Amino acid sequence: MGRPPISMCTDTPQLFNFVVMSSSPSTSQEQKVEFNKEQLDRLDEVGGELELHSTKYSSTEYVIRIDLFKILRKLSAQLKIYGVEFEKMLLVGGGASHVANVKYGYSDIDVVISLRQVARSGEEEDRLFYTISLAVDALLDDLVWNHTSLGHGGPSSNQIFDPDFFKKGVLAKKFRFHRNMRNPTASTDSWSLFALHNKQGRDVELKFVLRMARDYEYATDSLKIDVVPRVQGTSEKVMMESGFGDVRRVLYCLENRLIVIVDPENVLGEGLLKYIRLLLKKFRLENWTSQKARALAKIMVNEFFEAWNQRPETNPVKSYLDAHYSPTDFRFRIQFLQLLERCCLAVYSNGTNSAKLSTVIRQLEEQFKREELEFNGKLTQHVSSL
Repeated sequence: MGRPPISMCTDTPQLFNFVVMSSSPSTSQEQKVEFNKEQLDRLDEVGGELELHSTKYSSTEYVIRIDLFKILRKLSAQLKIYGVEFEKMLLVGGGASHVANVKYGYSDIDVVISLRQVARSGEEEDRLFYTISLAVDALLDDLVWNHTSLGHGGPSSNQIFDPDFFKKGVLAKKFRFHRNMRNPTASTDSWSLFALHNKQGRDVELKFVLRMARDYEYATDSLKIDVVPRVQGTSEKVMMESGFGDVRRVLYCLENRLIVIVDPENVLGEGLLKYIRLLLKKFRLENWTSQKARALAKIMVNEFFEAWNQRPETNPVKSYLDAHYSPTDFRFRIQFLQLLERCCLAVYSNGTNSAKLSTVIRQLEEQFKREELEFNGKLTQHVSSL
């Protein structure tokens, strides 16, 4: 039997109907927009208290509770101690979009630290990012020693709290990206990422960027908020800007749930997964159907598989779901898998890549269904015991 339709999504032929626009600014475009009071309140909410957990301990035992802005303040201090200079701390991604428009939800919190240093060789870059890792490690020490408290369930009788062991579980991901290091003068991407773990999928991702050709793929991802005034507690105005160029146009896209892809040929790796997530958020697609749209769809799918094949030991689909959906969002996780498969099969109906994806999707679907049954069973047990 065929799969049930996903009510919030369009039919398969419409999966890749999108608007392609130029990101070149014009004189009528607004490069920056000042926040209104409601947006400032949402910014303070995003920058407020959050919880970090360790994968090494139960989240009911020990938890780090601290404001995001306080984390960034401590990070700024550690970077200064280690001699790392930066220009801006930018809230980007879903968090920035949520601040701009309350209709747009967010999962993880992405902060880009724009580095000021100029590395003249690959060795200098390696030293710089190693120094950054030391600063982040010092930050984690501070968080673990000074901000860890008992969780709702209290400590387990059979597990003694070990700060170093706990800290290893707080750092969910550490990644260094660089290309063409033999020619450091070339305009190539160079950055590192540290993700701090939250059990609900709301990780805090700190990305240190030395060079990046473009840090967004969709207009809705292009908003940037320099939070330094909030972090440092200055009276400087908080401004919203966009790499897309026209901030008002981006706000219009958010308000009307419109997908705008800038340079679709450069939508790499997870770009396809971001596109699927936008569809599941009920973003409205413009009626732009043509042979070119099908060709661009093929590029998106190709780039996704190419990135996956470069790291075959990874599972980018599960990693993306874990980072953007709560473990109990069973329905949305399964709908995401179904729509992703439909998108890929619309381009490739057979072949090694499609078979590989289908296998992964079947496994994940079965896993999520088992987890949902277990969750509902525990919930029923809990309710009946009250």
